[in-house]
Amino acid sequence: MVIILIYMYLIAVTGTEEVMNQVDLTIVDDSVCANRYKGYMPNNKLCAGYENQHKNFCWVN
Repeated sequence: MVIILIYMYLIAVTGTEEVMNQVDLTIVDDSVCANRYKGYMPNNKLCAGYENQHKNFCWVN
């Protein structure tokens, strides 16, 4: 199991303030993501998260 730490920058709706968030996630096998998300293309996406913990991350290159 590979645990990764992902940092995401979010721009607030009311301005240009940047907010840094972090979450620890498990990298999910491409076949799991392909079955769950229509159009998932593993050559340009990273899929990570947990099944029932409402934590996930979808990164597009």
